[in-house]
Amino acid sequence: MWRYALVRPWLVTGFAALALALAAACGGDDGQSVSPGVSLTDPRRVAYATPWPQPPEPIFLEEGAFKPLVPEGEQEGEAAATGRTYIVQPGDSPYSICGDLYPQLMELNGITDARSLQVGQELQLPEGCNPP
Repeated sequence: MWRYALVRPWLVTGFAALALALAAACGGDDGQSVSPGVSLTDPRRVAYATPWPQPPEPIFLEEGAFKPLVPEGEQEGEAAATGRTYIVQPGDSPYSICGDLYPQLMELNGITDARSLQVGQELQLPEGCNPP
């Protein structure tokens, strides 16, 4: 029983110190805090970005200003074919066939719309593609 009588004042003091530390860490009352009953969407109480006085001028780049990065060993504009093929199954998509290499699969086979795959269609596989 005496043991608890000695600990109890320290607990109260500890909790009070913790509450003060939390209040200080959260900024206390700096006049900018939201009080109960005030909506966080109240534009008078919430900071917002000020719009530009005048929008910036658009930048037009010349044709060919940027060149896409080409993986080492591949020629620009062409995916490397491996000579392997894959026959499209029901439910297949370029991503389900080659995962992250689906852009190379589409480029190699001249596919512009992923929804245009036909069941039974034979596709050339790019290097690194391992279909299911």
